[in-house]
Amino acid sequence: MTDATVGVERFKVIVYVCTAANADPSLPRQECIEHAEMYGWDVVATIVDNTGLSAPQGRTGLSEAIERIKADEAGAILTAYRSMISPGETEGAVG
Repeated sequence: MTDATVGVERFKVIVYVCTAANADPSLPRQECIEHAEMYGWDVVATIVDNTGLSAPQGRTGLSEAIERIKADEAGAILTAYRSMISPGETEGAVG
């Protein structure tokens, strides 16, 4: 750690993975963790939904991730594919 980074809080993310019930979430989860490490981000939670790519409102894990963002536990949700957040093109951002 250099003097410039002492006392600087690292950016925090929540890893969110959504898969089908019979799919293994370990590869996309690991890819997200490696991506976070590459940028020096802290992963504060990993949340997995295994309900398939259903409507975002029906995914309890996604709802939990969004609530944790709203509670300032992290600054972003990190996922392997945009479709894990929403099948729609315009629903990828959490505000």
